[in-house]
Amino acid sequence: MSLMQLTQKGTSTSLPLREHGFILNKQEFRDVIAQQQCVCADPNSTEHILTCMKRGFVIKWHNQPRYITANLLDQAGCRDVVVESHLLPPTGKTFRLKSAKTANDARLDMSARRDWTAWDKSFLEIRVLNPLVLTNTKITLDQAMLNQESKKNRAYNERVIQVKKSTFSPIV
Repeated sequence: MSLMQLTQKGTSTSLPLREHGFILNKQEFRDVIAQQQCVCADPNSTEHILTCMKRGFVIKWHNQPRYITANLLDQAGCRDVVVESHLLPPTGKTFRLKSAKTANDARLDMSARRDWTAWDKSFLEIRVLNPLVLTNTKITLDQAMLNQESKKNRAYNERVIQVKKSTFSPIV
């Protein structure tokens, strides 16, 4: 398959797949990336494709664990497992932290009802961490994970407790 065909199939946003004939060496992969224009309009590079929040590998790294976790919750007997669960609007509520998500259309990665409490609903948010990003290389992996967990808690925990009367758990 030619590089032009690979480019048209959008291989710059996925790993090369042997079953589709997409077997590229490092240089061919970089050539395909260079020919693509990202939807965010930033210049393409290997670094950009790996870190772009609009269409890069980050989305795939985030979505795959989300679907696996939802499937595991379902297999574990949790009820009402929902991916991309919408939060109720925070009408009239004020939150202690300025970092709290207050948008009416806010949503979390998933929610599920647990078997051990009939009406207890849990909301979960996944954060994929790249330990090689410059800000994370200056701290331990444990500290980087705690930082990301704290960010998610500051953004969603108070709203989930106050508005949804549920529990919130970040997954890092």
